[in-house]
Amino acid sequence: LINHLRQHTGVWPYECGECGKSFSHSYTNMEHQINHTGERPCKCLECGKTCSSSSNLISHQKINAGEQPYECPECG
Repeated sequence: LINHLRQHTGVWPYECGECGKSFSHSYTNMEHQINHTGERPCKCLECGKTCSSSSNLISHQKINAGEQPYECPECG
């Protein structure tokens, strides 16, 4: 609950030492650090593409499976 409440109070105690961006959770800060290192530890077993986070890999895998996570409001 304390971690959740940080989102509403604006308390962001975890700061990136590289760029100064702040985060409400330590794990989010750790995931962000990959942006500075260029590391891409998550690999798609279907096509070999690498991603910086598991959430990016999941989005990529949905595209490989033919799922479209977003729909264009103009053309569907």
